Amino acid sequence: MLTKTLCPHCGNSFLAEPKDSGGATCPQCRSFVPTDGAVHQPLSAPPEVHQTPPPEVYAVPASVDPGAPRFDPTTPPPSYVRGERLVRGVIFGAVAAVAFGTFFGAGTAAIRLTLPLLGGIVTGIVTGIVVRHGFGGRSVPSTRGRASSAAAFCAALGLTASLAGGWTVERWTGDRAPTTQRDLSSGLKSLQARRAQTVDASDRATLDYRIREVHRLQSLTDAQIEDYLWVQQARIAQPLVAYAWNRVKNGPLVRLGPEGRTVYLGGDYGTAAGWGLDFLLVMWLATRGVRPLLVRERRRRYEAF
Repeated sequence: MLTKTLCPHCGNSFLAEPKDSGGATCPQCRSFVPTDGAVHQPLSAPPEVHQTPPPEVYAVPASVDPGAPRFDPTTPPPSYVRGERLVRGVIFGAVAAVAFGTFFGAGTAAIRLTLPLLGGIVTGIVTGIVVRHGFGGRSVPSTRGRASSAAAFCAALGLTASLAGGWTVERWTGDRAPTTQRDLSSGLKSLQARRAQTVDASDRATLDYRIREVHRLQSLTDAQIEDYLWVQQARIAQPLVAYAWNRVKNGPLVRLGPEGRTVYLGGDYGTAAGWGLDFLLVMWLATRGVRPLLVRERRRRYEAF
């Protein structure tokens, strides 16, 4: 009589006829299996078939844009002098330097104060602080060049703006207009006397033109007369540029109030050299404001060593 038997070794189920020994041989693993009429359970679980697990798939939340940039730990951190931070630092620094330079130049011109290196020191410190705030902090060795260039550019704009502030005030507070008006009145009388005694037609036309020019100058305001005098001295048609040229080339190096001491340097390059040193100072102070501190840099080099 055939009996359904389950091999406890390999888990194979088969029909076997009991032998005299009371068992049967498994056709798969050739093991002896007792056949007592009961279905024997395997002594151990059948060997599992090892399969490669499917790859894990991470679902993106619905609120997150799949095309949005994600954090990559292999990329270096963004520097504050790249991209939008560089633009922001330059814009903030330029606006602050121009505004402060204009007010500083106007204020010192109003009180008749001119001191060498004073404008460079103050403007350089202020510009360095504002540019560093726009960048987000001090630079690192890898970005020191870009940060220093941006700060020096903004500082140069600030010192140049101080000349514009001085021109704005000095054209209204200048004291040369009354003297010029008196000279124009005496010159007009002399031209009219010569016009009355001249017989030649070409000479009379030239005198008429000069008389009309004197009348035009007499109708100018005090500020316009100051601009006219600067233009005549520098031989430049633009009043602001003419004032800056006269201030840098022939202006006083030191002036302490309306009743104070005024120092003029002889030659054509004395005051210009002072302004050149002022430009170098303001750019150096601005770059020091954004560059890393010497103590931190030395400590970093010591730790790296």
